[in-house]
Amino acid sequence: MGLETINGFELGEAAKLCDLAVLTVPYSSHETILKIVKEYLQGKILVDTTVPLQKEVTKVSLPKAGSAAVEAQNILGDDVTVIAALQNIGSHLLSSEDRIDAEVLISGNNEAALNLVTELVEELGLGSWHVGPLENSAAAEALTSILIAINKKYKRKSSGIKITSH
Repeated sequence: MGLETINGFELGEAAKLCDLAVLTVPYSSHETILKIVKEYLQGKILVDTTVPLQKEVTKVSLPKAGSAAVEAQNILGDDVTVIAALQNIGSHLLSSEDRIDAEVLISGNNEAALNLVTELVEELGLGSWHVGPLENSAAAEALTSILIAINKKYKRKSSGIKITSH
């Protein structure tokens, strides 16, 4: 992707100016950041990449809401369209020029927003699958702990997933 201009903004200002926001913060900051940007995201799309990792990162630990993405929807309200994606793709992979050999699970309740996020994911060179409503984001979030466990046990840098069908 060719970026001609990059500007930095304070969180609220950035949320106010965007059409679509991507939340990429540690789970410990998730709720705080959402409350800061809530008023500015009304009527917009939020792509939530958050995974609720705890101290023991190889053990699945989901929040009471069922997933971080559902938690985001509950905090932001119905006028923000939350789409969950990219939970299983490490930031070090996204910032690399190398091809990523994995696919992305995308969940949400708005078909147009799902399609838009799918296009953005494809621009990153990744395949993707719509995996149902936002509540299904719990599976992708939980899968991250499993992938981390695989990485640790088998001394891999970045395991990922691919969906196969016959």
